[in-house]
Amino acid sequence: MFNYSSLFSRMQEKSGGGGPASDYPLDIVCPAYPVQVKVSVKIIKILNIDTSSNTFLCDFILTCKWEDNTFLPVASGKVNKSNVDMSRHFVPEFDVANLVSLNSSDLSTEPEFEFYRRKDSNTCRVAMKQRISGVFFEHFELAKFPFDVQSLSIKVRARQDVTKVQWALASQKKYPSVFSGTRFTLPEWDYLCPPGTPFVRVEDVGSTTSIKQPHSMFIFNQPVSRKIGYYLSNVVPLYFIIVAFGLVAFGNDTADLANRFNALIALLLTSTAFKYIYKESLPRVHYLTRLDYYMYLEHLILFVQGVMHAWAKVSLESGWRSAEDIRDIEIVQCVSIATLWIFFHVILVNWAKGHRALLDVDAETLEKLLVDVEKQDRRYNQMRKRGMFWMCWARGAKKRGKEGGTTESGRGISSSMDEVMDDFELGALFEMEDFGDMTDNLNNEKLADS
Repeated sequence: MFNYSSLFSRMQEKSGGGGPASDYPLDIVCPAYPVQVKVSVKIIKILNIDTSSNTFLCDFILTCKWEDNTFLPVASGKVNKSNVDMSRHFVPEFDVANLVSLNSSDLSTEPEFEFYRRKDSNTCRVAMKQRISGVFFEHFELAKFPFDVQSLSIKVRARQDVTKVQWALASQKKYPSVFSGTRFTLPEWDYLCPPGTPFVRVEDVGSTTSIKQPHSMFIFNQPVSRKIGYYLSNVVPLYFIIVAFGLVAFGNDTADLANRFNALIALLLTSTAFKYIYKESLPRVHYLTRLDYYMYLEHLILFVQGVMHAWAKVSLESGWRSAEDIRDIEIVQCVSIATLWIFFHVILVNWAKGHRALLDVDAETLEKLLVDVEKQDRRYNQMRKRGMFWMCWARGAKKRGKEGGTTESGRGISSSMDEVMDDFELGALFEMEDFGDMTDNLNNEKLADS
């Protein structure tokens, strides 16, 4: 998780520090809390979606707007904008929760500020624009790979709690959060974003430093769909041919079991090697993808063929069946396997058509699809939180043991929480709203036992 507190500190040092000054042209008055800040995002480009490392490269402009009548003289032209020292005034600070690293070459060193006077009322609106370019973390759910849809998210969390700063969605007509994706195309992905449909929301989440105080979180989602042409033209035909060549082994003589097995083993080793080559581009997930099921089905068919060949050999040598009966049975087996394999590829083609149709879906259908993706991410985050909780508890217990024990059982857990935050920079750090309840329950159990 990346924060911009150092950036605002540099602003203050550059101006010589905050505080009132007799020659300063503006009054230094903080807006009444809570300050409502309207947030919008304009995506410039999205590049390099890497499913193996769960990251993507994004360049966008974050705009924050709030009302502050202190700057009315500036908006009216009475005070020059260059004389304004923003370090003396209220500026919302934020974290980009899923930012892994910044691309310093494309990042502005300081945010830009603009001041507008509203015509309908005697108020002033301040707009802060900050360009951010970097690598972002996103947990990719690959159960439907290669027919998967991912949601690339940008999560901006207010550093002040909701009693001071509250994010709000900017007017989508005047300041839309948009990204067309027409200028920057990706070789493996299609952008799913109907015109004029912003997938943005604001929610309150727990703080990683102050568990009991929620903070506002602005979330921008850009859905993308994987292009399946590579897999349909390179992976599927190869495995289809491997099984087809396996059926050729039925042409050998029934007694020639060695040559039949040699052909099947060669095909099995080839398909296995090819599987691990493509797997290098994916993370080592603990579940099977749809492509894994397809490949294991191919392995299973080759295995079943081997069993059939062994049965034919044993039946011929033991005299259970005549050579003519075995040949008739093998013809039925060969046709059955071929029919099953072709039928499964018909299902595969229907999956591909349904996946391709996502490019033309309406906004409502796409929003439901994003909800399903977020549910999968939520289950992943819950698993991470449970693991992180027990790690915090173990560190707290170890620390209390070194200190000779303490009646404040939660103190060890809270102190170890900061250490764990340093270890876990990615994933689930911004969704810790129920961690406080888990800690309280554990503390109550410890006090009850004592």
